[in-house]
Amino acid sequence: MARLLELARFTDTLVIDTDGVYGLSDINDRLLLGLKGQMGEAELHWLTSRMNEAKRAAAARGELRLPLPVGFVYDEDQNVVIDPDEEIATAIAPEA
Repeated sequence: MARLLELARFTDTLVIDTDGVYGLSDINDRLLLGLKGQMGEAELHWLTSRMNEAKRAAAARGELRLPLPVGFVYDEDQNVVIDPDEEIATAIAPEA
């Protein structure tokens, strides 16, 4: 993203987002966009941390369900079983 903004600065291209229009030849606009970028990175970090903590909490309660490989499904009791679809079961069955 920084390279794109630098290119916009060299070509006097305006940058527009939902909050305004920025001319990157102006130091204040560059500082504001830089700050917005840093805040966006921090927000992504916090969201990732919250999602990971939610996964850990679900695992601690024994409720964490991960996507299964092709050919396996969860049954009514939440046990991992081979998919009851005969075509799928045949496709993943080891050859004799």
